[in-house]
Amino acid sequence: MRSLREAFLTALPPTLRERWENYAALETELDSAVRVASERWTRFSIEPEAFVTYLAARIQPEQAPDTTAFVHAAELYLSCAIAEGQSAAMREFDREYMAKVAGAVSRFRLSSDELDDLKQILRQQLLMGNPPKIVDYSGLGELSAWLRVAAVRAAIKMKKARLEGLTGDDELENLPGFEPNAELKYVAAEHRVAFRESFRQAIASLDAQEQNVLRQHHLDGLTLDQLASLYRVHRTTTAYWLERARDRLLKRTRQTLMQRTKMSASDCDSLFQQAQSQFPSTIKSLFR
Repeated sequence: MRSLREAFLTALPPTLRERWENYAALETELDSAVRVASERWTRFSIEPEAFVTYLAARIQPEQAPDTTAFVHAAELYLSCAIAEGQSAAMREFDREYMAKVAGAVSRFRLSSDELDDLKQILRQQLLMGNPPKIVDYSGLGELSAWLRVAAVRAAIKMKKARLEGLTGDDELENLPGFEPNAELKYVAAEHRVAFRESFRQAIASLDAQEQNVLRQHHLDGLTLDQLASLYRVHRTTTAYWLERARDRLLKRTRQTLMQRTKMSASDCDSLFQQAQSQFPSTIKSLFR
């Protein structure tokens, strides 16, 4: 019979396996994760090997092998049981988490019937799909926060679907709780850590000159004319350098972010349209 450590390492993506193989406390941490999770949920159970295999499949590249790696193991245990189709786990999710949906979407001022419909939509999507969407929960944050994002997205889509044809776009934007970028804000919040790491990885992939001109222009405040004087080139050359470096930075960030997350292409494109429009502030906050 395989140890939990062997099962976990076998299920890891090959690119991450060596990093976790060198973590001396891995077996202890896995034993602890199984114990804590099974003690948290006593109305259903999962085979320990199946659970650590599920954990391994959700390890993100930015996660370090340390004592914080499985901090949300109990919530991943619940999602694993739901993915297995265990009705007891679905009832626990409904009891523990669905009660929080009303608060998450309070600003939309849904009627009681609309709220019931929203919860049913979420149950169908998160618990009943093949596979259920709850398998997308990675354990990087709390399950309640992940559910809040899903609830807001569903509420926005439900409101738009019901009001399309009854009102124009301008009126839609004036609805309580409706903002054109509301969903995007939640997408950005959900993937903040991954975006930050992807952005910094993309910066590191640029050549020295590209990094320098971006830093000197956006952090040090040098104008195109000052950069041209510094590098002894024409002003249009420095403008070209900046535009090329900026495009490469955003394209490489997008590519890495898509690899790190399961964000849809449309969500990613929307997020990057915002990043492009706010590039100076984005680069100032993340370029170190």
